[in-house]
Amino acid sequence: LTALKAVMTEREVSALLADPDPDVRRAALEYVEDHPDVANVAQLRRLLDDVDAEVRGQAVDALAEKHAGREDVFR
Repeated sequence: LTALKAVMTEREVSALLADPDPDVRRAALEYVEDHPDVANVAQLRRLLDDVDAEVRGQAVDALAEKHAGREDVFR
């Protein structure tokens, strides 16, 4: 997971956000929080239904940070 410190493309981040391992998804969300331009709303919204509660919480945080003031993002 230390590779997440490197600059990644949106495609690479998307693959990590869809990884079966919740630790990888959480690490990818941490990356998105530091680099909000690499993930789109649809990718993050899918994680609102993740089986892992921590992933869901981080997805909420990432969406809120990326789109502050836009309530439509959560609908």
